[in-house]
Amino acid sequence: DKVEVSKRLTSSPAALVQPQWGMSPQMERFMKAQAVAMGQPEAMGSTASTAILEVNADHPVLAKLEGLVRDDRDSADAKDYAQLVYDVAAVTSGYEIANPTAFAQRVTRL
Repeated sequence: DKVEVSKRLTSSPAALVQPQWGMSPQMERFMKAQAVAMGQPEAMGSTASTAILEVNADHPVLAKLEGLVRDDRDSADAKDYAQLVYDVAAVTSGYEIANPTAFAQRVTRL
């Protein structure tokens, strides 16, 4: 829900980071496993939604995304590319992506 221009990213296009007191992706998985073991799988919602997407505005991937959005922000290419940037940030930050099949399809369409 929140996107910020990063002051720390240098070689990556984007990363998902937790706020100061947020739960890490590893802790989230542990807590979900505990909830399932206790018979309460619905007790743990996803904390990935509280993560902040930090973007490296100087990265070529973001420059390409900006160009796609400038050309036609509602195009399938722009939406796919934006989702791909988010998914790659999630994976590299330790999160699981919600739909690995759709992720693979976006990658192969490149």
